[in-house]
Formats: sequence, structure tokens, C-alpha cells
Amino acid sequence: MSSTEVPTENEGSALQLLVLCNGIPLTDIVQVSRINISQILNRVSEAVIQIQSASCDQVFQRGSDISMYASWGNNPQQMIYFGKIQSYEMGITDNTGFAYILYCRQLLSDVEVVTPDLTRPPVLTLTCGDTMRSFTGRYYGTQSTSRTCTVSCAGTAVPVPGTMIELANVGKDFSGTALVTELSHIIAEGDWVSTLVTGDAVNYQTKFGKQKGLQMATVKKLTGDPEQKGRILVDIITGEEECFSVWAYYA
Repeated sequence: MSSTEVPTENEGSALQLLVLCNGIPLTDIVQVSRINISQILNRVSEAVIQIQSASCDQVFQRGSDISMYASWGNNPQQMIYFGKIQSYEMGITDNTGFAYILYCRQLLSDVEVVTPDLTRPPVLTLTCGDTMRSFTGRYYGTQSTSRTCTVSCAGTAVPVPGTMIELANVGKDFSGTALVTELSHIIAEGDWVSTLVTGDAVNYQTKFGKQKGLQMATVKKLTGDPEQKGRILVDIITGEEECFSVWAYYA
């Protein structure tokens, strides 16, 4: 299976999953029952990991590294997430076991702000009736970019927000190349589903080019986080006359 293919429903490839906490395999210690990963172009990615354990002695430190790798069958495992534990919950399940929920976030300094390149070739082709599991599309204009699509497929690490994919057999208004603006992974009960959202590049383009690492910023607001996550509003300083604002966590 090449890097641009995803397994169809009928191939029956087994899911291989590896979750590391500070380099230690969690999958060797506890049962990982569900993973939700959310990635948006030019935004901080998040992950929620649900764990079942026979013991309440598990300790998860805030700030611990979390990395996740997945693949189908005997294919090499590829990283699908890297971030840090922000908090966790622990509770008792009906069968007297213990359930943990880890809330993870990517560091702001690891976010690479990019201007989408719509001329790049697609990294993946998804075809209705073959590699697509579901598809919905909305067309609201006369331009090729005036469309949004949500498509799911068997889990894949190939596309990431900012890359191009090819949509096939979904009608003349939606078939063709499209920019991935959002990506989510759900892993549960031995299955891995990737859901991709394609959209208008104008909503995600930036004049600031690529930026990575520690960034200078000016604090604009200490309160008012729209998601009520205790973040502050900062303006990222780019060295130009303009800047852009993000809600950021602070130590």
C-alpha cells in the first residue's frame, strides 16, 4: 500500500497503535479505549485520550509529553499527534475499574503558521464508493474555492491541515483538488477514522509566512476566553506593521 492510499472497508487491515507518555508506552500499561484528535490549520491541536485501568495508582503529570503513532497492518507507524498533558480526570466505572481522561494540547511554540499553497499536488486521493466512508459538501459560489466538504475515510496520517487532497466521484461541483483546513482522528474499538474538512484558503491565509518556535507577543486581554479555558489574548509580533491575535495558555 503506497503512501497515498488508504485501506478500504473490506481490506480488514489490523490497526496498530502506540501511545507514549514521556517516552514510556502507555499501551503496555493500560487499555487505551478511545482517542480524539483535532487539528485546524494555523491553530493549536488538541487530543483527548480515554484510558481504562484496573488500578487507581496511575499518575499523569501536567506538562508530560504525549506522542501517538498509528498504522494499518504491517505498514510503518506514523506520528499522528504530539503535545503535552494539560489536565486529567479519574473516575470509577461500573465494573469497578478506573477510567482516566487525558486532555492534551500542542504547545503554541510548536504551531507552524503557513500560507496555503494551492498549487501543490494532492497527497491523497479519496474516491466515493471506494476509499470514502462518508461525504457532505456545500457549494455557495461560482469560484472553485467557494465550497466546503467534510469527508471521512479509514485512518491515515498522510494529509495534514495545509495540504491538498483529490476528491473523486462526488459530482462536478465537488470533485477535484481541495485544501485540507481541518483534520480529526477518532480511534476506538480497534478502528481508526480520519475526517477531513476542506475549505476556502482565504480564511486561513496569512501574510506572515512560516513561523515556528518562541514568538514575541503583546498581551491584549487577561479575561474573556470564548471557550472558557483560562487563556489570554495575545498579539503575535511578526516584525512587520501587522500582527495576528491568538488565545494562548500561559504558565
